Amino acid sequence: MFWRKNKKIEKPFGVQLSIELNAMTLGDIAKTEEPPSIDRMSNAWLKYNCTKIIVGVAAINGVNDSVLFISGSNGRVYRDMEFEIELPFPMGPNKTKTVQVEPTDDFIFLSFEDIAIMALPTVYIVNSLIGKPLVEYRNAEKDMFGEKSELEIKVTSPKGEYILPVISKVAKQWFKYENTAVKVMATLILTNDDFPLELGITTE
Repeated sequence: MFWRKNKKIEKPFGVQLSIELNAMTLGDIAKTEEPPSIDRMSNAWLKYNCTKIIVGVAAINGVNDSVLFISGSNGRVYRDMEFEIELPFPMGPNKTKTVQVEPTDDFIFLSFEDIAIMALPTVYIVNSLIGKPLVEYRNAEKDMFGEKSELEIKVTSPKGEYILPVISKVAKQWFKYENTAVKVMATLILTNDDFPLELGITTE
């Protein structure tokens, strides 16, 4: 038997990121300078009635192999994924109103007060934009619904070295990364029906 080579999907319009920030956890991080965890996830997001800040970010394929990044928190368009998410209200003792987004070769980091709160694999965004599958399970159910795992990402920051824990779920065309501070869901923008994009910032 010969495995049939997986074809690239048609190059999408782009990738949409839905980012949920847990205001209660961000406040705790600012007070303790401790990174988020993956323990007691249901308590962090449901039981204690946290305030969620939800913002959309889009990476849009442009002309000449360029990519434009759009932040829903301020409606601005950027040439790379290095910008700030402007929060709707200040948090923590320093009254901080921004989450930094910064790319490296390996990860795209979201940071709050110089503490990394989430790390997304850069290659997932790159592969999504060119229409390459994120994973190849050779299993139709896993390709569609993904597979869950726990990750530990080593971080070096102005606050020192530490391990950032993340629960990931990765499918062929989408992924989700989450911990007690952040939930990020990335999906492809495939058709004209996906427009207009809703990227604004809301609270729940």
